[in-house]
Amino acid sequence: MALKDSIPRPPQQPPLIRMKAILERNVFDSHCHLDRLFGDLVLKPKYFQTFKRENAAIMGETFEGCITSFCQPRDWREKPWQCVLEEEGIYGAIGVHPSRAREYDENTEDELRYFLQEEPKIVALTEVGLDETHKVPLQIQEVAMTGLARDWPLHMHCFTDSYEIYIRWLNQYPKMKFGVVLNKANLEFLRRVPLGHLLLETDAPYFPPRSDHFKTKGEFLKKRSDRPVSHPGMVIYVATEVAKVKGMDVNVVLGANRRNIREIYGV
Repeated sequence: MALKDSIPRPPQQPPLIRMKAILERNVFDSHCHLDRLFGDLVLKPKYFQTFKRENAAIMGETFEGCITSFCQPRDWREKPWQCVLEEEGIYGAIGVHPSRAREYDENTEDELRYFLQEEPKIVALTEVGLDETHKVPLQIQEVAMTGLARDWPLHMHCFTDSYEIYIRWLNQYPKMKFGVVLNKANLEFLRRVPLGHLLLETDAPYFPPRSDHFKTKGEFLKKRSDRPVSHPGMVIYVATEVAKVKGMDVNVVLGANRRNIREIYGV
């Protein structure tokens, strides 16, 4: 649904250097897409570690890790994506995005089952749901989607609905937690939701911070494009905005996010 409320824009010069000195090493992005952010570059050994060093002004020593989502079956079969998970702090979730439901075939469920059981750093089934914004008919999406038990630990990705809708979901799935990204979350929801139900996510490369700060040296841009994108280190800005809306210390928000990730994903 369309929302009138949005998170206020971050300040022109976020106090990251001052903040870095007081944060613990618990800055963790609960949902991103490293394959879409870096393309085949991410398949190079230790590429993400190099990227962290090159963007130390944002990531630095406080960044702990991320969960990257693989949601295109074609890529499971054609690319050695497992090497991404060999890097420290990177965990994976695998599934079929609704827009890719036509790629679902008789082998897909067996492949998902194998990855979830045999790949130790694959920690979840991802992108499970129906999406009416895509052109793929819902009856085709339904073939690729999975039913949900009430007692499953669930991550509602990129939640933008109202507090009332949040309550309705929570009544149906008591172990659900709700992911928020920059500039999209409903303000009333953010003010009222307990920290124990929130997950911080960048959904990188989507939802970059909207600030002139990121048009200066050190901003990560898509190759062959001048359009800013987000990366997992920018989850600090999500935490900062949640803290601002709720009137809390950012350390409290980051600590709650880390505990919630551990509860949902076991990492």
